[in-house]
Amino acid sequence: MKEPSLIKVLKTLTKEEWESLVKFVLMSHDKQSDNYRVVNSLHKQFQQKGDLNPHQIKENIFSHLTAKGYSNLLSRTLKLVKNWLVFFDGQASQVDKQLNLIKALNRRGVYGMANKYYHQLESTLSDFDKHSLQKSDYLHQLYHNQYYSDNPIKYQESDELFQKLMDNYSTKIVDQSILYQVEMNNWGYIQNIDYSSSIDRLKQLKQCLPETENQEILELLILIIEQSDTKALSALSKHLLAGELKLGDELHTLVALYCLNYALRFYKAGQLSLEQIYRLYEYCFECGVLMHRGKIPERRFLNIIGTIGASKSKDNLFAFINKWISFVDTPHQQELMMLAKAEVCLHQELYDQIIPLLRTVNYKKTNLRLRAMCIESIALFKDPDRDETLLLYHIHNGKRYLQRHKDEFSTVMFESYWNLLTVISLLLKSKYKNITLDLDKYQYLMHRRWVSNQL
Repeated sequence: MKEPSLIKVLKTLTKEEWESLVKFVLMSHDKQSDNYRVVNSLHKQFQQKGDLNPHQIKENIFSHLTAKGYSNLLSRTLKLVKNWLVFFDGQASQVDKQLNLIKALNRRGVYGMANKYYHQLESTLSDFDKHSLQKSDYLHQLYHNQYYSDNPIKYQESDELFQKLMDNYSTKIVDQSILYQVEMNNWGYIQNIDYSSSIDRLKQLKQCLPETENQEILELLILIIEQSDTKALSALSKHLLAGELKLGDELHTLVALYCLNYALRFYKAGQLSLEQIYRLYEYCFECGVLMHRGKIPERRFLNIIGTIGASKSKDNLFAFINKWISFVDTPHQQELMMLAKAEVCLHQELYDQIIPLLRTVNYKKTNLRLRAMCIESIALFKDPDRDETLLLYHIHNGKRYLQRHKDEFSTVMFESYWNLLTVISLLLKSKYKNITLDLDKYQYLMHRRWVSNQL
């Protein structure tokens, strides 16, 4: 049976959000109502099992309803949950709350109170001392709502108020147009799409409008994207790491991600050091840019360790892993931690330390176990007292395990693992007979850098 839309939404909720939802439902429904009983029952399932089973609720509470009747009930509950989503996200920003309050007071003719909050918010926003897209956007909304209302202030301060409105609107247009120009260059490169005519129009628009407080930051971003300028990346990274961009602002998030992504591109092209990559990764973790709802995706964490595995000393990288492992979105933290540390040892050629790390835990997750088997194969291959029979047996077991779980992997991942195990066995055979290894034959290959070094 297809998963109900209600469940898809509720599966994304955190503990805090569940508590808010239950309170929200009780604001308009009593505890005997069907809507409340659905939400409350699902909340209990979340607390007890961490999973949601609407079919069990139907059997236990709503067995008297037909399948169609129960489906309609879930649809009505979803409508209530959507109202809560708007309410909850609206409460997250104090500025949004104040903007809505001022708008509501003006609409109801409570002008004195509206003006009091208007001046307070204007002062707060004007005091922003960091680069931000929100500042001009919020000020534009504030002045727009105040000017296009029946508030008498528009007649008392009309010239000044309208000028502020237009100034912030211009700033908003310039900043956003440069960001769109950046994204058209970036996305056009990735997808091979020609946005040149649209980019030219945005450049012409920018020339007609005054410069903004964010323009220096945005122009550096343009140089990075359009001209692959490593000096611009270093300059922009300095602004970012110095805390000159407002945390949580869209500008901060985009600059951080662009800096990191282009730093990785420049590093792969041999134009940047791993030390710079490490600093950007650490910063992006600290400010939460690389997290999803406060958690680091498991694959992203392993990919990061694979990238920075040679950027610092083993002790520094182990400390990095210990610091961030509790933020990884995985029920297999211990296995992931040992695997990440083994990855560091691989990149630093500390092969003798790999197997003691990997064999301290049992791997319950298929992809983690397979990653461990591949790294262990490398460690066995690099052992100065190599037991070739043991290594070949280990490779054979790895391939059998991979075949048994083939359906759990994408084609890319399956071939990456398979090809690594194949290449290690060929490297072993090359000791006895002349074998030419052409890596271009292997489109997907795990630990390609290590294999290249062996050749």
